[in-house]
Amino acid sequence: MPRATIALVANGSQALIVRVEGGMAAVLVRLGHDRGRAHGRDVETERPGRYQSGIVHAAGDTHGMGAARTPRSGLAPHTTLKEADHEAWGRELAREFHTIARAHPHDALAIVATPQLLGRVRAHLDEATLRRVRGALHHDYTHARLEAIVHALAEAGLPGVELPAAVD
Repeated sequence: MPRATIALVANGSQALIVRVEGGMAAVLVRLGHDRGRAHGRDVETERPGRYQSGIVHAAGDTHGMGAARTPRSGLAPHTTLKEADHEAWGRELAREFHTIARAHPHDALAIVATPQLLGRVRAHLDEATLRRVRGALHHDYTHARLEAIVHALAEAGLPGVELPAAVD
């Protein structure tokens, strides 16, 4: 049975990876994602996708008078730059979580994140890492104190996590 739990605690703009053993927690990694705080209107300054740079003639225009720029497939038209940025953040978090998980092969794993980010991270984790994930909490604890994170993980019943002893 695992003695400790490694937890990825993340939201759209920041993350920390915490190792909890007993009632004690230590932050292993802090990550920031400044674009996660930006509004969609601030991120999306260009049209999505790639565009042909040459002249494309309009249908029936044999003399090249009706030039237009037409989209090419590079980014699905319904995918915004903000969504693509969130996807990249989820991929980065999964890669970092996988690296830490490999360094601690005997610890259980947990993911604590907003629901959308949780799904994105899980989608990019490999099978071996996914099998070690013992719990997931759909909550943003990135601004919480470590004691609150430990408390939430202990209440979820994760291995190696205990509520800190009350001081009389």
